[in-house]
Amino acid sequence: MQNTMVNYHTAAEEKEKMGDPQQSVWKSVIEEMIDPASGMDDEEIKEYEAKIAAKLKRGKKLTAKEMEFLRQHNPGLYRTAMRVQLRKQQMEQQLKSCRSKAEAAEVARRSIAGISSEDPDKEYLVAGLSETMRQFKKSSAYARLPQTDERDQRKKRRGKINHFEEKAEDDRGREITPIQELLDILPTFDAMQ
Repeated sequence: MQNTMVNYHTAAEEKEKMGDPQQSVWKSVIEEMIDPASGMDDEEIKEYEAKIAAKLKRGKKLTAKEMEFLRQHNPGLYRTAMRVQLRKQQMEQQLKSCRSKAEAAEVARRSIAGISSEDPDKEYLVAGLSETMRQFKKSSAYARLPQTDERDQRKKRRGKINHFEEKAEDDRGREITPIQELLDILPTFDAMQ
């Protein structure tokens, strides 16, 4: 029995030394999954990192492989990419609930205006949010939205019609309302005692 175990171990060791083709394929696939930069030299790694940074500066979405590369090789840029991704997702959720194109534009304006000028990631955040708005404008959901919210239009129309609700003061300092104007016009009657 012990002879069989020794033979098995020596066969496995020989296979490993000789290089089992199937095992080497699996090993390279696993290494690539774990580290996207496997098989790259230092110069290729720097070029790939620069390519990812440029993509992030344009506001484009990074792939899972690119995010994993940043996580392993540039944690600072990875944190920036995660912040951008989170802010873009928040803005997308807000855009989904918009009822008009004007409201969507306001969401984009507020999102970008909410970024501090002191923020070190401002360039990436502005680019990402701008790209999110560009993509939303290309969508069919945006195309279906009215220019302005119908409820806002009704409120504006009502405001024009109901201009008499504005309050004013007469020369005695009393507040004048439409009802007060009517009461002032109506004749008064003295009650007999």
